[in-house]
Order: sequence, then structure tokens, then C-alpha cells
Amino acid sequence: MRVFPQLGSNATSQFPIAITRHQRTVMNRTSDGGVVLYSDTGGRGKSWRVELQGLDETEREAVEEFFQSVEGRLLTFTYLDPFANLLQRSEDFGNPVWVKGPSLSVVSGWADPSGGTGAALISNPAPVAQTIVQARNVPAWFVYAASLYLKAAAPTEVSLALTATGGSAAKQVTAGAEWKRVELAGSPGSPDESVTFELAIPSGAEVMVFGAQLEAQPAPSQYRRSMDTSGVYEQARFLQDEIVWRTTDTNVNHTTLRIASR
Repeated sequence: MRVFPQLGSNATSQFPIAITRHQRTVMNRTSDGGVVLYSDTGGRGKSWRVELQGLDETEREAVEEFFQSVEGRLLTFTYLDPFANLLQRSEDFGNPVWVKGPSLSVVSGWADPSGGTGAALISNPAPVAQTIVQARNVPAWFVYAASLYLKAAAPTEVSLALTATGGSAAKQVTAGAEWKRVELAGSPGSPDESVTFELAIPSGAEVMVFGAQLEAQPAPSQYRRSMDTSGVYEQARFLQDEIVWRTTDTNVNHTTLRIASR
């Protein structure tokens, strides 16, 4: 997997970062003088202007080596948008992107902590714990922040985990009477190219869930709702032929990167 590397801080970017969304509209003129407009989905895209400041030599070498490995503009790579949720359908736990245990029941449309009705009630009548999971094509050697809002009528201990072939990171968290955002920071520590976001519900428990989020950084940011698209861009490219570095002191390097993806 060719993926833009994490920095020494375990983040993929720094502030400031500029993000531009691209859209294209196709216009057809009819023989009677009319105009027909429609959105061209093939023309949609996103670009990032990433300012990297104060990188040490190890970080500089990692960025430079990656740039050389994709031969500048030539090859595509995976870029994990630092301002987006890496999960799909973060509130729609009944969607097929979420794979649930055979005994789990998911009922959507419940009041959520943001004042809407995006929460879901997950019930497990089975005699053993059941899981609801979503797998993403992201590197399992990265550090991630996983987060989720939980609530339960009675204190209920559930497990939040990031798993991959050959490794995992997990944490026991408690859902109570009030909405609480629970967090897990860690890395599966595996060479696998897929990470699974996993919530395990104990036998006989009912838990309200809302706002699942996954980010390639050591701590969660504010919640960002996701639909069919996510922050995983698998067809990203650099928009430059070389990286220009500015060195202002020993072991202090700065540069600007331009990246785009459909």
C-alpha cells in the first residue's frame, strides 16, 4: 500500500491546511435553444495544500522518500484526509457497511446528543457477546483515534477495538444514563492493509450508539458526520514535480505540499 506517511506526532498534517472541493457541471444546448444542466460526478474532486513546519530530519526523509517512491505526480497513493471521518455511514448502523453479529438488533431513529434523531439502539439477546464492525482499507501500522457516543439505561460495559490481522488495540468503556463520547487511541501494530473498527456488545445488553469516528491521529477531533464517502482517498496524487525544503535551523525543515484526488 502506497500511503502518505504519518509524522513523528502520529498526525498526517499540520495547521494551517487549505482544502478545496472541485465540481463540474455539464451543459447541453438543445436544437430549440434550451439548456440542460447536470452534475458530472466524474469531475468531482478534492485538493489539499499542506503546510509542514518544523520537521526534523527523520520526518523530512520520510516525506521525501515517499515522494520519490511515487515519482512525484506519476503514481497514485492513499491519502487520509485529516479533516474527515475515515468511516462511512457514521450514524447509519443498519447500513451494509456495518457488519453485525447474527443476533444483534439495530433500530435507528432515536434521539441523539446533537438534538437530531441519528442514534441507534443496538440489542444483543444472544448468550455471548456480539460485535458490529466496519473495515477500512487503511494501514494497520498507523496510530488512530476511534470515538463513539454511547448511552444505556443501566451501566453497561462494552469493548471498543481496532483490529487487524496480527494485531489489535482495545479498550473497555462504560455506557451510562447520559450520552458520553468514548475514545480509543492506538495502533493494531500490524503490517496489514486493513483496519476494522469494532464495537462488542455483551450478552443481554442494550446500548444506544451515535457518531462513530476514525481518524489517523493520536487523539479525536470534533465529530464529523459521514455518508457514503469518507476521508480515505485511494487515488490521490501530488500536484508538484519536486519538494522545495526550507531549513531555518538544525533539524528544523519546512515545506508546502499540494495533493489532489477524485
